[in-house]
Amino acid sequence: MRNLKKNDLKAKNLKTPDLKAKNLTAQTLKACPICGGTMQYFAPEAVNICPYCYFKSLDEPLKEGRASHDIKVTPPKFFSKYIQNVESHYETTIQENLEPSYDIGLTNLKLITSDFMLPFQKDINSFFKARYASLERGGFLILSVPVEGIFFKAPPLTGQINILRSKNIMFLLERNGFKLVRRSMPFGWIVYLIAQKI
Repeated sequence: MRNLKKNDLKAKNLKTPDLKAKNLTAQTLKACPICGGTMQYFAPEAVNICPYCYFKSLDEPLKEGRASHDIKVTPPKFFSKYIQNVESHYETTIQENLEPSYDIGLTNLKLITSDFMLPFQKDINSFFKARYASLERGGFLILSVPVEGIFFKAPPLTGQINILRSKNIMFLLERNGFKLVRRSMPFGWIVYLIAQKI
């Protein structure tokens, strides 16, 4: 098993888990919902970290952090034109915002926009499967997601349980039947994506 990057351990001040410790049993370890690898559990912080794709899952929602509805979601100008182009062609639209739900309850939608929803999902794959089921073939899914990178980190959000990287989202899209149409440049803590159901 490939170890975590030193920077990740240093940034969180984490230590490699002791599998023989009483408070860490085999039941504590779980599979990564993104790549399927065995996640490493760090007891003091109650966080599960995948050593392969670096996805992080918290045992309990964050109680302290920024309120997600206070963050202004504004795509870069060069990316906004792609979003406007997609939105201008479709009338059947669902705008989701900050509600950690799976089932939309509608079908044959042409466009779904989801802002800042992935950090709050207990089952990320179910989130994508529900949106796949709600879209018609060729329909679009527009996402804005706070991400963690090598040189930047998204601010913690109240109620957050997932910490993602850009490549995590790409993998989730491909696994759940979407193809990436356009994405913003990976130089900020918010990534914007346009995906299409295939």
